[in-house]
Amino acid sequence: MLTKDQIDELFAFCQKHFVKYYETQVELVDHLANAIEIKIADDPNLSFEKALEDVHQSFGVKGFAPLVLEKQIAAEKQNRKLFWKLFKDQLRWPKILGLLALTIVAFTMFSNDVIIFRWFFISIFIGGLILEIYSVLRMHMLLLGTGKKFLLGKMSESFSWILFPFYAFYFPSIPDKNFLPANLPVISVLYYSILLSLFIIIIIVILQTISSVKKDLIQSFPEVFSVA
Repeated sequence: MLTKDQIDELFAFCQKHFVKYYETQVELVDHLANAIEIKIADDPNLSFEKALEDVHQSFGVKGFAPLVLEKQIAAEKQNRKLFWKLFKDQLRWPKILGLLALTIVAFTMFSNDVIIFRWFFISIFIGGLILEIYSVLRMHMLLLGTGKKFLLGKMSESFSWILFPFYAFYFPSIPDKNFLPANLPVISVLYYSILLSLFIIIIIVILQTISSVKKDLIQSFPEVFSVA
């Protein structure tokens, strides 16, 4: 059985060899520790350092790089799956009533007054941006407090880029006095009402995704987050 100092040395070894995310470090340290214990059991004269060197060499020329890449791909897939699951949940009964209600409210407002439309649009976009930034910063500060880097945390924060096309497409045109939906046919007003409703739904899903990832990390690594 390895000592705590030896386990800490394995974590430092992983960090030194470019394994920077804690989830991957934990899995790799567990594998290294088991392999080292087996080697020392077979040869009691073998030192911890030599056993570690031998185990590391067994990973081949690329070292830990393939494992790191595999874990990164798995984390991206896991977060995407979580995001789309939560998004689909918003489109199922009875939650889809929320989308319908948002669309009706937006359509009613946009059809009557383009000034109200503009300020409603601005309020929703800025409010969504503030909520998104606040949620990402809270996650970032929580992870920062642990002194560790988490792959799932990094992946969840990247979801904020999903809304970039909305901001890039609409924000530059908002100051225009003919900003949508002025003089547009009913079908176009309906289209932009649905689009704005989807924007709100996506904001909600991003916040849910970040919250779910945060909860999973705290449950998986209580020893780290208890000191954060």
